[in-house]
Amino acid sequence: MKIAALIVEYNPFHNGHLRQIKAVRKLVGANGAIIALMSGNFTQRGEISCLDKFTKAELAINLGVDLVLELPVQGVLSSADYFAETAISLIQALKFCDYIVCGAECEDVRLLQGIALAFYLFQPLIGTSLTDLENNTMQKYQLPAATALPILRRQFQTDLQAALKSGINYAEANCNLLFSPTFWPYIAPLFPQRELEAGELQTAVRHALQQPNNILAIAYYKAALSADAGAGADAGATLAAKIRILPRETGPDLQSAHALRQLITAAENSPHRLLNSLIDYLPPISLATLIKAAQKGTLMTCEKLQPALSLAIAAAGLLKDFPDSANLLPTTDFYRKLSAILPDLIAQKGSFEFAAKSLSHKGLTVANCRRKLLRQLLNLPEPDKVTLNRLCSNAQYLRVLAYSSYPGKSLLKHLSKSIDTPLIMRFSDLVQKQNYITDAADFAYQSSSDYRAANYYALLSQNAAALEQNNYPAPIKRATKRKKSACSE
Repeated sequence: MKIAALIVEYNPFHNGHLRQIKAVRKLVGANGAIIALMSGNFTQRGEISCLDKFTKAELAINLGVDLVLELPVQGVLSSADYFAETAISLIQALKFCDYIVCGAECEDVRLLQGIALAFYLFQPLIGTSLTDLENNTMQKYQLPAATALPILRRQFQTDLQAALKSGINYAEANCNLLFSPTFWPYIAPLFPQRELEAGELQTAVRHALQQPNNILAIAYYKAALSADAGAGADAGATLAAKIRILPRETGPDLQSAHALRQLITAAENSPHRLLNSLIDYLPPISLATLIKAAQKGTLMTCEKLQPALSLAIAAAGLLKDFPDSANLLPTTDFYRKLSAILPDLIAQKGSFEFAAKSLSHKGLTVANCRRKLLRQLLNLPEPDKVTLNRLCSNAQYLRVLAYSSYPGKSLLKHLSKSIDTPLIMRFSDLVQKQNYITDAADFAYQSSSDYRAANYYALLSQNAAALEQNNYPAPIKRATKRKKSACSE
């Protein structure tokens, strides 16, 4: 049985997602299986999910996925590098995936791989040391000796921070550095397109680094290289070699998830308008689910976060006056700016998006500000980079949200016998299955964060079905029309 892992958000589930699943089904074959690693009630873009994670997971199963696992919220509400590390660590824990599939705006996969290799070597993830894999990569592309790499890494980071402080945005700063006289001689061999004029290639790299799905695809490849290095993987069995990037399709029935969320926000109070706005872009079952949620009042948008954000920030600001609460709002530029717009937020004159845009600048994106605001709402302290890297690079558990009767159920049975990482079928398992693959404190921190995120979402959406209770909900099991083949194992 061929198995593919998809890294997804499904916010909302649209026609492009359905086409991706169909393409992956061709990749794995009729007897293969598709596993979706899905962000839950909050997303990497720093937004609240339109539908709760259980509803999204059920939709995914109904539309062709066989098993849905939840990406932990600590990794989800982090930058692309940590989000990718989280997803790759779960895939590594699964042990037997044949493909890792993601989408991208760029059709030139070689370009994205070249950028990822450059960042892997000169802007590595925390804890990445010189390994045989890195040395082999340097030999393959005739890059500098291992003794020179630490010096180049430090220089890259120093120059990058200086560029960001000068007001250059992150994508532009990275692109300028890659093509600078200091690094270009070492970077050039990583790009098969090096026969192009340097200026033309630089334009292509700059454009690629400005597209959100490209950035994530690069991060997945970089995280896979790092995981391979840590595991000492052979070249033929590496996670990086399993990555398949599907270029984004275009067509009259396709819209970006961002554009669809804007349509949902504009029409959320009118099921009729919602139907007319989305009918061309969503599969019928996905559209029906959104409309049903709108009718019940459980359809969520970032606009609904504003009152909760105002209350949370106001409460933290008031509590700061008490001696035991001095660290509730750290004294950084971000929180100083947050204090400045607090009156507007308390008076509900500014939306969640208003707050994020007001706090952003060239060195801090709007999406980053949204994630910081959501962390504030969920009372999730932002760990230091070393702690966050440890949490994201080690799968504490695999949380099952939904599965198909076949092959999802068979897949789960096989997983339970073959993997070391705990399979969490319902929230009570987090108490009963504490195997502590890495560390008890990390397990507790991760599980409590997911618990808090789920229940806060249920509170905001007034949706009891989204609650994480002791034994409820168990994963959603959906019968499928596919039957077990005599040749499938």
